[in-house]
Amino acid sequence: MVSKPQKEAALAQIRDAGVVGAGGSGFPTHIKLQAKCDTVIVNGAECEPLLEKDLWLIERQTERLLDGLARAAELVGARRQIVAVKAKRTELLAKLQQACHGRKNVDVVGLEDTYPAGDEVVLVYELTGRRVPPGGFPTDVGILVQNDETLVNLSFALDGEPVTHTWLTVCGAVPRPFTARVPVGMATGELLQWAGGFISGGATTGSIRTWTKTGTKTETKTVTGTTHSAWIAMEGGAMMGRPVTDPAHPVSKTTAALLFLPRDHRVARFATRSVPMQRAINRAACDQCSYCTQYCPRYLLGYAVEPHHVMRGVGFGAERHRDFDLYGRLCCECGICDLYACPEDLSPRDACRDTKTRMHDPKTVAGFLPDRGKIHSLRDGRLVPLTMLKKRLNLLVYDRPAPFRELDPLPDQVTVLHRQHAGVTGKTQLQAGQIVMAGEQVSDVDAGELGVPSHAPFAGTVQSVTENGTTIQRGM
Repeated sequence: MVSKPQKEAALAQIRDAGVVGAGGSGFPTHIKLQAKCDTVIVNGAECEPLLEKDLWLIERQTERLLDGLARAAELVGARRQIVAVKAKRTELLAKLQQACHGRKNVDVVGLEDTYPAGDEVVLVYELTGRRVPPGGFPTDVGILVQNDETLVNLSFALDGEPVTHTWLTVCGAVPRPFTARVPVGMATGELLQWAGGFISGGATTGSIRTWTKTGTKTETKTVTGTTHSAWIAMEGGAMMGRPVTDPAHPVSKTTAALLFLPRDHRVARFATRSVPMQRAINRAACDQCSYCTQYCPRYLLGYAVEPHHVMRGVGFGAERHRDFDLYGRLCCECGICDLYACPEDLSPRDACRDTKTRMHDPKTVAGFLPDRGKIHSLRDGRLVPLTMLKKRLNLLVYDRPAPFRELDPLPDQVTVLHRQHAGVTGKTQLQAGQIVMAGEQVSDVDAGELGVPSHAPFAGTVQSVTENGTTIQRGM
C-alpha cells in the first residue's frame, strides 16, 4: 500500500516521462491512475486485422510488462491483476503463465479471436461480468484497463526513462511486413522502405521473405505487383486508423501500425471520403435494414446504441436529426457498422460521431437513453470473427506474419510532435541550432492543462521548430 505522498510522487514521475495510453487514445496515464480500483487489466487483445505489435512487445518485454502491471496495481490499490491476450497465441499464453508463476493474484486469460475484443467496455464485461455505466469508464466499476505498451512504458518511467520510442507493425501491400520498436518522430516513408516498398498492380510475382525468431524463411504466399507510389497508410489499422499519404508524416507514441494499401482499396476509399460526400451518401441511401445496430458491440451488451435510428435522423434533415441523437452517443467508433455490417457502404459511425459533437448544443436533449441492463440473447452468435472481418475488408491477401526486426541503422532525423496525447498541444522547449540530449524534453503543456511532455529519442541538433513539432538531426 503506497502512501499519498508516494503516490503523488510516482504520478508526477509518470507524467514527466510522457506516458500516455499507447493503444490509440493517448490519454495521459497519470490521470487514469488517480482512481481507486480493485482490478487492473492488461489489454493485449490486438483485434485490428494484421497487427502483431502486442504479440511481439509482450514476447520481448514480458518482465517489464508484469512489473508495470504490479506497479499500476499498487498505485490504484488493486488486488487482482489480469493479463488478457488472444487464446490463439498459445506460445505467448504459455510464456505468460510461466512468468506469472509465483506472482500473487495475477491471472492470464485467453480471449476469443473476435473484433473488437480490445474495446475496454467489452473487455471488462468478458473478464469480470461487470458493465460500465452508460457514458462512464471502467474505473467507475473499480477496474483499470491499460494497454500492454502503456504498462511497459510506465515501468521504464518509474525507473527514470521517458517515452522516446513506439512499438508498431508495418504491414499490408508490402513484401516484408515487420514489427519493430522505433523512435518517435520517424517518418512513414522510411518505415515503408524498411518493408521493401509499396506493392500495387503490375504482373510481377515473387516469394515473400520474412524474419522469424529462428531466422529467415520463405513464405508460400506470393505477392503480385510492382513497386508503386500511390499508397495510403492507415495509421493504427484498417478499422479505427486514420489515413496518411505524406511520406514525411512522423509516427507518435500512439502509432500501433502502418497498414499500407492501394488507394483504390475498399478501406482506403472509405477512409478518404470527404465528410460532405459521406453525409450526402448517408442521407440518400440508408434503407433502415438495421444491420449496423444488430452487429454493434455496445448494443449487444445492452447499451442504448442504435445506429440505424441515427441514420434515420440523418435522412430527415438538419432539424429532425436531433430527435435521434440520443441513439448515437454511446458509439465506441469501432467501425463494425461501417466496414462490416452495412451492405451499402454507408457510415453510421460518422453519423453517430456527429451526434457527439452536438451534445453540448443547448437545443439538444442532455444525457443518455436508459439501456436494457442485460446482454442481448443473440450476442454470442453475432460476434465478428477476425477471419471474417479480414475477408469482408479484402485483407486476406495481406494476411502474413509481421515478425520482430531490429532496425539498423535507425533514422538520422526525426520530427517529434508536440501533441502525441489527448489534450492540448505542448509548447516547444527548444530553438533551432540547439543541442538536445536523448530523453530531453522537447515540449510540454502548462500546469493544469491536459497533456504530457514529448522527449527527444536521441542526442542531436535541432534543425527546425514549428508549433506542431521539433525536427532533430542525429549527432552534434
